[in-house]
Amino acid sequence: MIKIKLLRVLALSTAAAILSILWAPVAATAFQMRVSFCNKSASAVDVAVGYDLTGADETRSEGWFTVQPCVCTTLFNEDVKTTDYWLYVTRNSGGVLDALTDGSGPLCVRAEKFTFRRSNTSRDACTKAGGTWVNFRRVAAQSKVHKMTFGSGGRCQD
Repeated sequence: MIKIKLLRVLALSTAAAILSILWAPVAATAFQMRVSFCNKSASAVDVAVGYDLTGADETRSEGWFTVQPCVCTTLFNEDVKTTDYWLYVTRNSGGVLDALTDGSGPLCVRAEKFTFRRSNTSRDACTKAGGTWVNFRRVAAQSKVHKMTFGSGGRCQD
């Protein structure tokens, strides 16, 4: 009799474990994403980017990438959580607030080369870190290898 009860308990706990695995919410899978920025405008631009790294609980913002006219450069090639990323473009040496893009995603930047993580949680955290809180444009990448084309008017050959 004790053996039968033990077998029942074991069978029920095994079934419960299997069901919890099958019904558990599926965690977002990480994947490698490479984002390139191609400047098709007539003048150089400075670019900052924001994205969510796998294994981190904050958004990373980093810059500046100077991109000459008719040139493409890789902004990041990282394990990320989503295909969405954030982009902020300014005139080359025009200053942090000389934006050529608009958006609604606030992230932290500074005038010199930077990487921010925790400072992207609020305007106050950004200011305390010596940054400026600006609105980045959200970009929905169509694939794991994404090329962002910016501007026109340059004499670029495709």
